[in-house]
Amino acid sequence: MSEKTNNFINTIGVLARNEFLSRNRWVLPSVCIAQAALESGWNLNAKTLFGIKGKGFTATTSEYYDGHYVQIQDSFRSYPNAASAVVGYYDFITGTPRYAGVVNNADYRDAVDKLIHTTDGAPYATSPTYINNVISIIEQYNLTKWDVRDTKPNTSNSGSTAHNVGERVNYHTIYASPDSEQALSPLYKEGTITKIIAGARNPYLLDDGTGWINDACIGESNTPSVSEDISVGDKVRVLNNETYTGGSFRIYYDEYDVIEVKGDRVVIGIGDVVTCAINKCNIERV
Repeated sequence: MSEKTNNFINTIGVLARNEFLSRNRWVLPSVCIAQAALESGWNLNAKTLFGIKGKGFTATTSEYYDGHYVQIQDSFRSYPNAASAVVGYYDFITGTPRYAGVVNNADYRDAVDKLIHTTDGAPYATSPTYINNVISIIEQYNLTKWDVRDTKPNTSNSGSTAHNVGERVNYHTIYASPDSEQALSPLYKEGTITKIIAGARNPYLLDDGTGWINDACIGESNTPSVSEDISVGDKVRVLNNETYTGGSFRIYYDEYDVIEVKGDRVVIGIGDVVTCAINKCNIERV
């Protein structure tokens, strides 16, 4: 497997798995990764990772009509980065009635079939080989490993949780996903539990996307983090998902690259793909 292919799979895989584990209505990550690879040509910087039609930009595309391929101009949805494209994909598939057979379908072969054989007959793609192409990518690269829910049950309370949705808690440690073992060290802060996956390693989702915590994360920290000198090219960890202008963003990665530094304003991202600008006090060098 080439470095480009491996990077593509790992990038989309992490993003897709986060959506898969945090949503009540989901699509298998293996299907998401394979579609992104096929639609974009394994290009993380493609204008459209998933080829979703809609308002955005116009491009030439190939469609299969009456037994042969034709070139047409069509409009596609555009997203600023891979993370938002994956969120958009999950929103689109789970929110479009014709793809009901894909949603919460644990059989990747049948889920891919239902992308084409939809409830109203309108397929995701017109290519007669689309189903085989997507399934081939899934099987060639063993993408079903991203579909495993390897969370461990909470035997101490038989699947129940000590905290509830809507409860505001103090926490000193945070995780990127419900099953992550990689602890992150945020600034001491407060957050609201907005979703619970009972039995998960880190069952509590904070503020609809800040990150995930478990019971051991809750409480005051005796060693709050402090800001430090950060330079372009450094790897950093996000401590607080507040943008420089006061907004918020979802944390999809354990580490980000520093793209630009101007005073206390730091632009972070993955490679040269910008995620956001953030105050230096909200990140730490790793």
